[in-house]
Amino acid sequence: MAGDVTGCFQHVLRRTPIRHSTENRRLCLCLALLAAGMTVQAQGRSLRASHRLAPSDVGPRLSLEADGREVIAPQGRPLYSETKCTVTVASEAAPGGCLLHYRIANATGAPADMPDIVIDGIQLPLKGVEIIENWKNIRFKKPHNRRTGRFYLHAIRRYPGGIYSPVMGIRTDTLFLGAALLYEPMRTGKEVHLDYNYDFERRQWAMVYRFWDQRPGRVEAKDPKTGRTRIRSQAPPVARLAPGKGIEVTISVCVAPPQGEQWVAAFRPYKEFFAKTYGPVRYHSSNEPIWARSAGISELCSEQNPRGYNRCSAGDQDGRLDLKGWTGFYDYVMNEVWARGFRRMMIWQVAGSYRKNKHCNMVWEIGTGHSQKMLETCGEIERLRKAGFTVGFWWGRAFSPSMGYDSGQRVPMDPDNPRLVAMSFRELDAVYKMGVRLIGCDDSPHSLYPTEWKPSVNVIHHKWFPMLYKRYPDMHWAIETAACDFQHLWGSSFMWSREVTGPCTFARYVAPGSETNVTIKKHYGNTTQEWLDQLIKWGYTPIVFNRQFKLVVNRELLKK
Repeated sequence: MAGDVTGCFQHVLRRTPIRHSTENRRLCLCLALLAAGMTVQAQGRSLRASHRLAPSDVGPRLSLEADGREVIAPQGRPLYSETKCTVTVASEAAPGGCLLHYRIANATGAPADMPDIVIDGIQLPLKGVEIIENWKNIRFKKPHNRRTGRFYLHAIRRYPGGIYSPVMGIRTDTLFLGAALLYEPMRTGKEVHLDYNYDFERRQWAMVYRFWDQRPGRVEAKDPKTGRTRIRSQAPPVARLAPGKGIEVTISVCVAPPQGEQWVAAFRPYKEFFAKTYGPVRYHSSNEPIWARSAGISELCSEQNPRGYNRCSAGDQDGRLDLKGWTGFYDYVMNEVWARGFRRMMIWQVAGSYRKNKHCNMVWEIGTGHSQKMLETCGEIERLRKAGFTVGFWWGRAFSPSMGYDSGQRVPMDPDNPRLVAMSFRELDAVYKMGVRLIGCDDSPHSLYPTEWKPSVNVIHHKWFPMLYKRYPDMHWAIETAACDFQHLWGSSFMWSREVTGPCTFARYVAPGSETNVTIKKHYGNTTQEWLDQLIKWGYTPIVFNRQFKLVVNRELLKK
């Protein structure tokens, strides 16, 4: 990223007003005179952007101009909230804007709250704009929530524990302004919550980043309308720094043309940082849609059907998978699924459902939980693989090993535990031998902070996925719920079609070569043929449930 450091401000915020010294006045003058500008070219048109840091008694503020228009004014809150920490902010020119380098240190003798990072004074209108929604994937939405009348993303969602990337943005008809946090959550141990504010008095926007160092809590709350008590999530307190500790992060604030897919140019600094930090996609992505089938459901469990299989689980034949096995599966796939243009298939509940401990579903034993009849007839899967068709199994709570089928005991995956590794490889070795080359990773961890059943995403990213890729180099992994950006490098991201409003622009820009699965299913969004075609055109890989929709894959679209 080109550019020299052109502004710097250091200030320990105190509860009493600060008087300007001669040194402070000289620093203020230097900062006011320093500015940086770079140009972003787009379809023969350019955006000329310049920035400066404006000092004040309570901390520096940002000024950003684009094409002679003031996009961010040095008014409102400073670039960080009140804190006992020492905060240094240095600015650097970037394409279409600037980078703000923060150094936050705790020089006190006690733990101190970290400041929020605040980009205030954004001079864009309230009406007629769209903001970036960053939950599961990056898309645009209207800022107004009709039900509550508020302007926000979500009180609990955070990166990497619930959103795709730590980016925000506002788009008008003439300009897009984007902000991105360039930091390594697994190195810092901090998650970050993102949100927008709108000041109705000053008529300006703000983008706010708040750090957390623990998971959101859960509290009981009574609904005033119904009187019912519900469990609700509660935001944790702001992250703290121990005495003598510090953290360095960078915020990019850039503008780009809003038309088409040009807006992603505002996130060029994040793209470059991401590639340098995490590297490329590890798998070969596919745009081949996936036919989805469920072999059963826990509600069907009974004395006569202890694992809850349905009666058409291996195809259209009348019979349970555990009783008839895979007999006729090859013919069913070729005559029904292949004929509709599909070349891949994912099967849920292949090993049934837990009957006694339903809270532990979905089933983890996808390789060892098969009936004898299924084992005797599983050659149908390998036969399909040799014919060019991929069969996949959905791995229930993939990173929470079960200590025995329907035992009621599950533990977080630990790649340093030889027993858990051997158990996991036993399941995967079995399905790999059958011919399975697609695994759906159910209920994958995204948070830095482990739970009773889930490990930290740090464990999965740095240890477990590298081990899986080494042992099964041609296996494809789908991550559910939707992966954050660095998880997207290990497997395709899984989401529902109702969460998609436009092209897969951002993911393809930041993680080129990645695959994003979008599920078409009744009650979860549009289920028409036109919608399937549109998802393919936008660059997604659909997963299609509900065969009664009679959807077919347009092979010509895939070629394009």
